[in-house]
Amino acid sequence: MTKLLKIDEKSLNDKIKTSIAKGDYIILPHARIRCTERDISAADIEYALAKARRVKIRDRFDEVLQRWSYAYEGNSIDGESLRVVITFIQKLAVVTVVKLRS
Repeated sequence: MTKLLKIDEKSLNDKIKTSIAKGDYIILPHARIRCTERDISAADIEYALAKARRVKIRDRFDEVLQRWSYAYEGNSIDGESLRVVITFIQKLAVVTVVKLRS
């Protein structure tokens, strides 16, 4: 199977903005578990992604999903530093969320 190509930076940012603005995204089961464990809400994810910076070094090809995942870091509504890993499976999908230590 051929690996899917990475999405270019501008298209990626446009897709994220549009998805968040419309609320048209999904939180995958693994991310839901992590959100519950880490007390992170969907609103925190949206807020973080709206102003996040891309961390290209953390992008990777997800063998399970057979898609590229992209890492972003930003703040939650309460100012906590988060890493949000996303991919696209017909729409934006949140793969996992991590609270970063300062």
